[in-house]
Amino acid sequence: MNYSAIEERIPLANDQLLIDLANSIHTNQSLIAYRANRGFWGRLLDSLTGRTYQQDTLLAQNLTRGQEALLSITNELIEKLQFNEYALVTTQHSLRETRECLVATQHSLRETREGLNHNTQALNSLLNSLIETCDRKFQEQEKRIATLERRVTAREDFDRIFSLWRSGQSYHDLPWAIQILFLAREIYNSSIAYLELEQQVTYYRDLLVNEILAHQRHDLPKHFFSTATLLKVTRQATAQEDTEIVYDILASCRYSDSYPLLHNMSTLYCQQQPSFVPQHPPYTLDAKEVIQRIVHETAAATLHSLQSLKSKE
Repeated sequence: MNYSAIEERIPLANDQLLIDLANSIHTNQSLIAYRANRGFWGRLLDSLTGRTYQQDTLLAQNLTRGQEALLSITNELIEKLQFNEYALVTTQHSLRETRECLVATQHSLRETREGLNHNTQALNSLLNSLIETCDRKFQEQEKRIATLERRVTAREDFDRIFSLWRSGQSYHDLPWAIQILFLAREIYNSSIAYLELEQQVTYYRDLLVNEILAHQRHDLPKHFFSTATLLKVTRQATAQEDTEIVYDILASCRYSDSYPLLHNMSTLYCQQQPSFVPQHPPYTLDAKEVIQRIVHETAAATLHSLQSLKSKE
């Protein structure tokens, strides 16, 4: 069995061999010292027995030096082995610390990732809330802007249409009732009707009535009259060349009996001989009431038509 097998089987053999090597070195050194100190009789005995003193001494010294060198090499190997074992222990300790650091780092990274995920969710929630708030604010601002634009446009339309009529550029030379009917219809065919429909603003009805009364206060009748009288006077005051166009416009209106004054004006006016004229009609109308009824009925009829169109879309 070789030494490697012995060392693997019995680890203490290493230490025993080192002890035996050191003991043999001490023994050889003692023998060399003994031979060197035997004196004359010892050397005489060696010459009689045929042994050479110098050769034996030289061989013994060489053997001792070899053993000492072997011991020195062995000690160095042991020291290196011990150093390597210490280095391995230190490395193992460092690796353990490194592993613990890696575990701690992994745990810290996990916590950091969880924190980032939580912060990301919170940030997304905040961003969504901000986006919703901004959208709501933008929609409110857009609605306000649209409302303002609608009101500005309505005012511009009213001023433009009324100024043309006031200056005599539109509906001039027509009877005053026909002028007011056509003027109210034109105004409520503009953006004013959409303003009333969307924002329930009825301001322009009273404004139109007041503006008409202020402009024509000297030309309007000052007495009470009946509806039949109003239609008769209106037909008589219509110029021959305007009769056909007035007839066509009124016939195209076709107001229902839900708007009584407009219905009568659009139907009875077109009849040269009305089918029904009361013998003693009540004289309860005045110019202001006629203007108010024409304006309010025109506005209501126009809004009803717009609502019907929107419901069909």
